[in-house]
Amino acid sequence: QSLGDVAGLGVLGPLARQGSLGGALTLLGESLAGARASAVSADLGYLYDDPALGRSVGLAVRSLGVPAGGSPLPVTGQAGVAQAAGSLLVEADVLTAADDSLRVRGGIEWTLAAASSTVVLRAGVQHSFASALLAPWSAGLGYRFLFPGGTSFKLEYAFSPVEGFAPLNAVSADIRW
Repeated sequence: QSLGDVAGLGVLGPLARQGSLGGALTLLGESLAGARASAVSADLGYLYDDPALGRSVGLAVRSLGVPAGGSPLPVTGQAGVAQAAGSLLVEADVLTAADDSLRVRGGIEWTLAAASSTVVLRAGVQHSFASALLAPWSAGLGYRFLFPGGTSFKLEYAFSPVEGFAPLNAVSADIRW
């Protein structure tokens, strides 16, 4: 029995001089105790980036689509802004979803860069106006090493206390060549 099958396809392309438009199409499937359900979901987003000002503004709508087995998909809308100032990046966004009226989030990131490596420290908070959040804050760090020839290796860790559960410890690794 399958508790969740997912297949997706995403595209990203430039739109105007400093903007990008992106989208993803996802096919979701589920099978449990002989019952099957499937759904098609679309995500759309726009990012405006102004490197001269160190500012980015983004808009996204996620989970637009056909209901799975009669249950509606959790459609969300999000808008955010990020401002860089030297080695600091400050971010704020608002998110609204069908199951949570409004959520406000903010974060800060500090980057220490050297010739062939980068260390990033991150922290964030969020507040919901409609419900108690399971994870009201998070913290993390990342390390990126650039090899000769352009290959890079990135390792990231994030921690978030989750109310009523064990804390979330997430690790990701990325190699690009």
